[in-house]
Amino acid sequence: MKILISGATDFIRSILVSSFSNKFEIAVLGRDMEHLKRRFPQHYAVDWKGVKAESVMNYQIVINLCGENIADKRWTSEQKQKFYKAV
Repeated sequence: MKILISGATDFIRSILVSSFSNKFEIAVLGRDMEHLKRRFPQHYAVDWKGVKAESVMNYQIVINLCGENIADKRWTSEQKQKFYKAV
């Protein structure tokens, strides 16, 4: 099974990659290819710029971790409204 993992959350992404890597073929998607290749040398790195809808269809599972870090700021009323609007 092929899994594509995207997003800038290195902590969560690295846990997922290490958990799945023994059983599945993993590709990591990001903007900084050099960072991805250093961080995940044994997995296929995919650049955001080269992604087309057809290429994503080659994966059975796509895990998208892109977005704003919800733990980065105080949960003010304004910040909560931004979360609600994103959903």
